[in-house]
Amino acid sequence: MKALAPRRALRMEVLMRDFVSRFIMGTAISCLVIGFASCGGSSSVPSLPSPQNVVGRLDTSNNGVIVTPTSLAFTPTGSANAQTFVASTQFEGDISAVSSNTAIATVNPASAQAVKDPNDSRKSVTFTVTPLAPGTCTITVTDKKGNTATVTITVLPLFPNLNGPTGITFNSTNNYLYVANFNVANPVTVYDEHGNQIHPSGAFPNANQPLGLAAAAGQIYVASLVPPQNTQFHITVYDSNGNQVTTSGAFPGFLSPNSIAFDPTNNYLYVINYNAGATGHVNVYDLNGNPIPVPSGSFPGGSNIQGGSVFDTFNNRLYVANGPAPIISVYDPVGNAVPTSGSFPGLSGPTGVAFDPVNDHLYIGNVTNTNSILVFDGDGNPIATSGNFPNLSQPQALVFDPHNNYLYVCNYASNSIKVYDQNGNQIVAP
Repeated sequence: MKALAPRRALRMEVLMRDFVSRFIMGTAISCLVIGFASCGGSSSVPSLPSPQNVVGRLDTSNNGVIVTPTSLAFTPTGSANAQTFVASTQFEGDISAVSSNTAIATVNPASAQAVKDPNDSRKSVTFTVTPLAPGTCTITVTDKKGNTATVTITVLPLFPNLNGPTGITFNSTNNYLYVANFNVANPVTVYDEHGNQIHPSGAFPNANQPLGLAAAAGQIYVASLVPPQNTQFHITVYDSNGNQVTTSGAFPGFLSPNSIAFDPTNNYLYVINYNAGATGHVNVYDLNGNPIPVPSGSFPGGSNIQGGSVFDTFNNRLYVANGPAPIISVYDPVGNAVPTSGSFPGLSGPTGVAFDPVNDHLYIGNVTNTNSILVFDGDGNPIATSGNFPNLSQPQALVFDPHNNYLYVCNYASNSIKVYDQNGNQIVAP
């Protein structure tokens, strides 16, 4: 019996060593799990790293399709003004694109195989957006897994901020178009040849409810009402930036100016009066507002003229639209009536008149019933055109731009400007 004691003691020693070993191992594992700070006696358990900070974890925020940029804005329309965006995804397969309104903008291609970007793990497709008309729409792209993203499309109107356009002129010194707006406090708006608005440093002060204007020698001459009574008229002069210019003369003698025409050969300004009165319906001035005595003629005919005027530099003639009467009066520079072989047939309430020095053609807008533009040679004979000047709405004023050979037409009823080539075909994206 005594021989069993050493064996029992040895067994107890083995069990004790095993217990100690297990205890140490458990403690070490606990330290690894809850951190050494806890083993050092701290009562707080440190936060485990978040899944987002674990290296190598998949970023779910980029799981879907991504577009860059997320919005596109256009002013001119047409394929020449198209822009692109890139859609990318991490998944193999095609990416498709659909426009919510194909009348405003189209997208191409409709679908294409995503190509791996060498600088990224994602696969991408480049899409082209073509603006067609003013408005807003969205382009929705979808990858193979059904993930989607959108691009916002905004197509701004050409020639924005028009309100009752009554006159238009082309300034050849900067190739800008200046438009008289009768119905707003901002009387003259400026645009480039593409219809983008230009914001000059000046605000054309004292040009209130303008009826007509003309560019001459880099300056802008505006016929408008005198604020604040708005019962009398005056002519104010501005530099190309809309800052008022002081002149030695004050344009005396006119009664109710409706339009202004410029003769670059003699540097004469012809002011056409709505009511002829005692002074006649045409007054002539130099560029400083001093009257020019007419040596021989007196601009016979014409009364209650509501139409425009233009000087033909090719034939050295002044043309005046006598709307609402269907008459075009033709004069030489000193006011003598000029006979013509043609009679300008087909007119109906002629308003705006423009001269094309390239072809020696006259463009005349008609507002009574027809809302049309007719083309004539300098003698009043009709000229046939392949186009018919579509989408007119009271074509109040016209100007021909010899820089790009386009005709710009102010539509009073729709507060818009339409652009045409010399044959009457509309230019959607000038």
